[in-house]
Amino acid sequence: HSYSDLTVAKVLEVSSNIGTAKLSEKLNNETFYKYLRDFGFSNKTAIDLPSESEGRMTLPKNFTGITKAFMSYGYELLVTPLQLTTAYCALVNGGVLYKPFLVKKIIDKNGNIIEENEPERIRNVISRKTSERIKKLMIDVVEKGTGTAAQLPDVLVGGKTGTSQRLVNNSYSSAHHNSSFIGFFPADNPKFV
Repeated sequence: HSYSDLTVAKVLEVSSNIGTAKLSEKLNNETFYKYLRDFGFSNKTAIDLPSESEGRMTLPKNFTGITKAFMSYGYELLVTPLQLTTAYCALVNGGVLYKPFLVKKIIDKNGNIIEENEPERIRNVISRKTSERIKKLMIDVVEKGTGTAAQLPDVLVGGKTGTSQRLVNNSYSSAHHNSSFIGFFPADNPKFV
C-alpha cells in the first residue's frame, strides 16, 4: 500500500514492510543481529522436549544489501513458533527473556511434589520503559490497525499481524499468502501470549 510519511506507530499499525525496513537501517548490522539473538532467535530455547530446532539467521558478515531489510519483516530467517512466543513474552513482560517450560509441576498420588519448574531468567533484552512503549504500539495495532479482528469484548488485546508470500513452483507468489497473528492479553497486565 502506498503511504506518505508514517510514524513508527503507524508503521506497526498498518504493517508497512517499507517502513520496517527503513527503521532497521537505524541500527548497524551487528546491533540488529545482536537484538535478534538476544530475543532468542537462532538459539534453542532448551525447552523440555527432544529435537528442538534453533532456527536460522544470516550472520552479519554475510548480509547482502537487502538482508537486514528482509529480516526486519520476517524473511531470510527461520524461527520456531516457540522462539517467536518466547520473544514476544520478553517484549511485553518488561523486557526479560525467560526459558520456557511446558510442565509447571509433577505431583504423585499422595500430593507430594516430585518436580516443579519455576521461571528461569535468561537475560534482560530491553528496558521496562521500552517494553511499555512496545505494548502500547501493539495495543494500537489491534485497536486501530491491521489486527482489529483480534479485539475481544471487555479484554484489552495487543498484538502484531504478519503476511508472507508463499512459495509456489519454487517462486514467491504475489497471489498466495500466509497470514499470521501473535497477541497478548490482558494487554495492560499480560498473562497470555
